[in-house]
Order: sequence, then C-alpha cells, then structure tokens
Amino acid sequence: MEDRNTLVTSGRFQPATALVRALDAVGARVDVADSYALSPALHSNRAERTHHVAPAAEEPLRFVDDVRAIVREREIDLIAPSFEEGFYLARYASALGAPLLAPSFATAAALHDKARFVELCARLD
Repeated sequence: MEDRNTLVTSGRFQPATALVRALDAVGARVDVADSYALSPALHSNRAERTHHVAPAAEEPLRFVDDVRAIVREREIDLIAPSFEEGFYLARYASALGAPLLAPSFATAAALHDKARFVELCARLD
C-alpha cells in the first residue's frame, strides 16, 4: 500500500476512521469523502485531503460522478468504501477510473439479500 493514493468513502462510520489510520500507517496517501460534513474520518489528521460528495442513497449518479472526479483530480489508485455506498460504487465500478476494494455488484447483492444468501448457503451445503 505504500505510495498508493487511496480514497476512503463514507467517513461517518468508525470503521472508516480505523481504515484511514491503517492505510496511513502503511504509507498510503489517504483522501476521505462523505456527504455529511461532521463525519469523523473527514477530520482525521491522517487524511491528506477531504471531499464533500453527494449522498449516495439520494443522488447515486451524482455521487458516482463526484467520486470519479476525485479519482481523476487526486490520481487515486484504490477506492475503499466503508459502508453501504459500496453498493453504488460496485454498480458503477467500471466508470470510476480506479479499482474498488469491494466485491462485484452481483456478489454484494447476493450476500446482502437474506433470501439469496440462505439459498447460497444451501447450495454450498
């Protein structure tokens, strides 16, 4: 991860703050993006730059556009979603301009849907 430009999204959840600290500890340059200005990770002294983005659930296409703009501007090498915004990013992963540290949209949807997850478990025995 050293010298990797990483974008952590959804900085309002404590795992995001831990992720920012861990990435910084291994030498990554870390940016954080969220739609909520009081998100803890946006105020981490381990984040090099922070970004205000559209809310993923309310404005998914604008959110994806905002993330894509950050990727281009900051030369991001890896996007690390830390909460449900990962679904929106996975859905539009091919348009982001950087790899996403998350499963494909189809995999995430299958694991998130309780009925489909139970069916998967049954198939796997």
